[in-house]
Amino acid sequence: MLSIHLDNGRELQSIYRHMNQDMVKKWYSRGIQAFPTGEIRPKALLPAIARGRSGDIHIVPMLWGMTFPAVPGKTTEQFLHEIPADLSASQKTRLWSFHRCLVPMSWYYEAEYLFNQTTGKYDPGAGRFLCQPSGADFSYLACVYHLEEGYPAFAVCTCSSCMNIFPRIPVIFGKDDVHAWLSPDVNPETLFCHRFMSLVTDYEAVSGSL
Repeated sequence: MLSIHLDNGRELQSIYRHMNQDMVKKWYSRGIQAFPTGEIRPKALLPAIARGRSGDIHIVPMLWGMTFPAVPGKTTEQFLHEIPADLSASQKTRLWSFHRCLVPMSWYYEAEYLFNQTTGKYDPGAGRFLCQPSGADFSYLACVYHLEEGYPAFAVCTCSSCMNIFPRIPVIFGKDDVHAWLSPDVNPETLFCHRFMSLVTDYEAVSGSL
């Protein structure tokens, strides 16, 4: 499972200072008050950069994970913390009907996967990797979000990986692409060539499940 790390540095402190306080109070009214640092997993509340109806850019607290009603053949609702961005043409319309946002991060953790030559699929390994875009101490996850009972919830966009240790990786941008990703006039698929392609990875053995 994907998780991210946020260092409590100057960039993050600046983001928290500019947080939309009205939305912070709404989350507080639901008993959710934590804006974490360190390692963060899905279902946490995080700062997200999004464009408002007036076109202004705001920093809004959002919940990590989008919930969808049960689909035919399933009795439980679907909870997605990641969502594929490299979809077929018939599926892209639904994906890009969601609003776009960006979530800051220092680096992220990804579970180890081992390619199974027999099945042609990836099987979970015993460890995980710490991953950071080359040359970037602070970057942004490309995400989409919608409202759930009036509260914003997001999922991280992922794409196929050219690295044999991961089947998929998140779409990550630098500061120069923030405005373009949030612009409704820009086709998001044209920005994928700008994403960070080179990752610095460090293996970490983990006991127990992630």
